[in-house]
Amino acid sequence: EIPVSFTNLSNLKSFHIENNREITGPILDMATWSWPRITLLSFSNTAITGTVPTTIGLLTDLAFLYAGDSTIRGSIPSEMGLLTKLSRLRLSGSIEGTLPSTIQNCASLVDVDLLFNDIIGTLPPDLSRLAAIEYIFLGRNKLMGTLPPEWKDLDNLVLLSLQRNNLSGSIPESWSSLTKLKVLSIHENPAMTGTIPSALCSSVDTIQWGCNLVCDCCASDCIQPKD
Repeated sequence: EIPVSFTNLSNLKSFHIENNREITGPILDMATWSWPRITLLSFSNTAITGTVPTTIGLLTDLAFLYAGDSTIRGSIPSEMGLLTKLSRLRLSGSIEGTLPSTIQNCASLVDVDLLFNDIIGTLPPDLSRLAAIEYIFLGRNKLMGTLPPEWKDLDNLVLLSLQRNNLSGSIPESWSSLTKLKVLSIHENPAMTGTIPSALCSSVDTIQWGCNLVCDCCASDCIQPKD
């Protein structure tokens, strides 16, 4: 387990314990931490348990939070939106609940990786306010609803992963304005319909699309759903 005495390391700036499955026990409540300068936390590929505490919002200098391939469960707390310096967020394994709209306040976010979870609900339109975002990985969840037309304002978006969800509807024509988008993965969303806007093909290098959609401009073949 993480020794409680570690919480008094007041000059600590980064804390790495990734790739060590022998480290177990719960995440300590951030309210007990005296880490005013911490900028990086990495719990990836450990056996740390528990949920992301609401007191995560107290770590106001945090720029990097990694907990991929972990046993951390529960939902993403709305207090995550207090981390205005957060640049990269990676949580995967057993995250549930919905995407909190407060993430829109993380103005420094460049990379959000929430692959391989059980996140439900819809895609928040207000995430269009993440002006710096370049990479969004939301594939292999349980998201539903339609694609927000408002995401056309994600001017710096390079990669968008939405495959293997329960999304429906068509790709908004307004997304044709995403001129920096290079990779779009939307396959294995069987309820999606319609035609992929041809203007997307002029900028996107790779479109991974399902055979339930129509794409007259795609260079690759459609992907059949897996059993």
